[in-house]
Amino acid sequence: MPQGIKGIVVYCVSDSYYLAFDLTDPNHVPNGCSRMELEGIIASCPCTTDENKYNILTGQHTTEPDIKYPMQPYRAERVGNSVIISN
Repeated sequence: MPQGIKGIVVYCVSDSYYLAFDLTDPNHVPNGCSRMELEGIIASCPCTTDENKYNILTGQHTTEPDIKYPMQPYRAERVGNSVIISN
């Protein structure tokens, strides 16, 4: 079952602290190229019309955080050996 609009990235900060964000670029309408790709802690939109990049520790746009929408966050909670993602 797909999750999120274009998938979800989950990042383990520590044993008890996880972050989760939707992988669709929040600064344009979802389309065939709006699923972001990951390289380290940076999520990048592969659409040729923009060069949007986001930090997955904060969800903020890397170069225009005060102008561009941030990534859509989800609640991430570790329960036993599972990480529960919800909104």
